[in-house]
Amino acid sequence: MYLNTNNIEENKKIGIIYKNSEKHFFLTTIKEELMYGRLYQLKKNKRKYDDEKYEMELINIEKEAKQVLEVVGLRQEYIDKSPFELSEGEKKLLSFAIILMIKPDILIIEDPFCSLDKFNRLRMENLINELKIKGIKIIIEKNVDVDKGKSQKQTFLSKINMKVKLITVVFFSIFVIISKSSINDYYARNIIYIFIIIIFFLFLKIEKMDIKTLIKQFNPIFITSIFVLVFNLFIVRTGNLLYEFKKMFNLINTEFLLNIKIYDEPILNSIELFFQIMVITIISITLVKTSSPIQIMDGITSFVNIKYMNKKIKRISFIVAISLQFIPILLEEVYRIHRIQKERGINKLNIMTISSIIIPIFQNVYYHSKKIYDGMLARHFIIR
Repeated sequence: MYLNTNNIEENKKIGIIYKNSEKHFFLTTIKEELMYGRLYQLKKNKRKYDDEKYEMELINIEKEAKQVLEVVGLRQEYIDKSPFELSEGEKKLLSFAIILMIKPDILIIEDPFCSLDKFNRLRMENLINELKIKGIKIIIEKNVDVDKGKSQKQTFLSKINMKVKLITVVFFSIFVIISKSSINDYYARNIIYIFIIIIFFLFLKIEKMDIKTLIKQFNPIFITSIFVLVFNLFIVRTGNLLYEFKKMFNLINTEFLLNIKIYDEPILNSIELFFQIMVITIISITLVKTSSPIQIMDGITSFVNIKYMNKKIKRISFIVAISLQFIPILLEEVYRIHRIQKERGINKLNIMTISSIIIPIFQNVYYHSKKIYDGMLARHFIIR
């Protein structure tokens, strides 16, 4: 959804209601969906309450959850139901109730009347009018998928055969490993590393990737390189001496000499290690950014000759390969849950909530992948 936020005032709490109501749901019951954001804020500020007041707040939040159901026109008996059991019209009303629980000042609604029958359309019109009377600013947005054209457009790198991409990654990874023994000139090696990094950065720039975001992904490499440098400075004692520090200290009537020597070799090695990691990382990022997980998995499995594999290894490999096809779906689910959490005032990624949903899903994926494998085997789609 594309939103023009130029006319929205600052410091206002904004609620967004999507065209697809199910984008708002990720918990088991309607009660949990309604109370989730408020409960998180309450637990976050638990220190401010004594036990009695905390319990009262819990009761008040539950009362508000029931009241907001009545406000949108849903029965209180629904509170223990799954949100996915509701009709399309009721799901739309529930999405309103979920966002109203965070008490927004501004409500942005994407195609509120889409796919509603006359009865539910009338209910929706009445609800929007009631919210306007209560002082909530309503902004109705038409669905404009600005990324649709981009996502369908194939870029230059995305057209390259997956085998070629994988061979490129393997080739440069091997080159980085053996370059020290095959190219004696230190500066020549590092010039080659820098040249490779620049070339792949240009590729990503041509592909219209966000370079600033990519650079942020190299922060762990900088931190690792600094750690290795500091460690090597005090451990490695080879190369040309650059600096020496000597000082006598008297501690508890005991004299001892502090002698620090800094050589050039640990510094040069750390710089080279940094460039080596950069080469492998930038090539891997290029592969990942221009290919889907399914394409990568298909490319890897295309190199494996399954005829000569052990039966157990073959079976496990196929099951894992099928399971990995679902990674994009699992990642989408993680992003969806995180987006819902942010909408309810939770900016921090709640790992416990996501894990409790994703882990069982992946377990089910793996279990069903075994069934798919057995079904393919039974129908002779897989060579024994």
